[in-house]
Amino acid sequence: RPPTTTTTTTTTTNDEHHPHPSTEQQQQQQPPKKKRKKTLTTLRPIWNKQSKNDAWFKELQEFRTAMGHCNVTEAINPGLYDYVRKVRKGLIQISDEQRALLNSKEMNFDWEMQKDRDWLIRLDRLKAYKERHGDCRVPWKYEPDQQLAGWVHTQRGLYANGKIRADRRKKLEELDFTWDASLKKGQQRRKNNKVEEN
Repeated sequence: RPPTTTTTTTTTTNDEHHPHPSTEQQQQQQPPKKKRKKTLTTLRPIWNKQSKNDAWFKELQEFRTAMGHCNVTEAINPGLYDYVRKVRKGLIQISDEQRALLNSKEMNFDWEMQKDRDWLIRLDRLKAYKERHGDCRVPWKYEPDQQLAGWVHTQRGLYANGKIRADRRKKLEELDFTWDASLKKGQQRRKNNKVEEN
């Protein structure tokens, strides 16, 4: 009998030809989609905020079309009112295109509305003072309303420097406002009449 020959078969596994990649290699081979997804997640809040502001701007345009003005009150639409208030104060960044639209005749946005409202409130308080005292000569140290006394002083300063708005000057002079505190009662009225005649 011929001797028995034993044949040994060597099986080569895929692991020998393709060893497991290192941790660094795994990170490099990570699909870029995950990285991109992470970046998009980071940017999403910014996009959402901008989209929200754009939506408010569009609503303001619709309000202007329906009402004929952009003077939104809190009672009508609290959310839109807050947006407009922040735009006026510069607390919300708007695009150059949006700013141009606000300044256009189509929208005629009033940037000074809040300041005008505050000014008119002071004017009403001055009217109340005149009804009580008979003139607009609010003393510098007027304890019941020191804020009004400071406002009156400011109006005189603006007038002296030629910086007071014409419409505001007219409203004050309709109350016989005393531009020069050193003038006696009646002198300011004659002075105002003289200016109107000229």
